[in-house]
Amino acid sequence: MQQGPDPDALLNLKKTNLRLHFGGALRAARTARGLSQEAFNTVSSRTYVSSLERGQKSPTLDKVAQIASVLGLHPLTLHAYTFLRQPTPEERIVLLRTIRAELRQLLEHEAAKRNR
Repeated sequence: MQQGPDPDALLNLKKTNLRLHFGGALRAARTARGLSQEAFNTVSSRTYVSSLERGQKSPTLDKVAQIASVLGLHPLTLHAYTFLRQPTPEERIVLLRTIRAELRQLLEHEAAKRNR
């Protein structure tokens, strides 16, 4: 039986320049939504958005939420898009399944703690 891609390899953050990948995802999402960098002026300057897109800066969680709001996306969608743009379709499926399973485990653990 053929093995699929290694989910750990897909999540290897040490080999990934996250700022560049996030910037690429932000640029791709912004252009897909038909927005200019100036469209973010209620949450950030055009120069800051440009520096994010070029991978020169790393946004805070609050800033990601604000940027995602302008894009009309959930912040998790923007984060996931950062990791899902480069892999093959098969790797994307594995990564999404991994995320789903990990979230399920965490939520089940939390529910079990509440029910004690």
